[in-house]
Amino acid sequence: MPDETSRIRLAAAFEPLGLAAREAFAHLRSIRVRGVQWPAAAAGLRPRDLDHGARRDLHAVLRRCELELSGLDLPIPPAHFIEASRVDRAVAAVEEAVRFAADFGRVPVCLRLPR
Repeated sequence: MPDETSRIRLAAAFEPLGLAAREAFAHLRSIRVRGVQWPAAAAGLRPRDLDHGARRDLHAVLRRCELELSGLDLPIPPAHFIEASRVDRAVAAVEEAVRFAADFGRVPVCLRLPR
């Protein structure tokens, strides 16, 4: 493994790779990427789906792969924040994403809000 100074200071979204998270992490490590952008709306990977134990396990896996969580992608359509039937769910998703981000060192949460 190359030394730390030769690692690329990039983050990558692993969801487009079509791999399970652990396989994707190993691949990202092999190409010397340091950060992982978390797909916070993907089934099974949503912050609300990951309890404290799952988050602790994710920390451990990232550490073993020498990766860090660089941020969360939360692609909620902006209209969901103003539609009465969807606003509660959208806000709850943002709240959980912020808690998840706090568990990983206050990483950014990327989302679009309505004007």
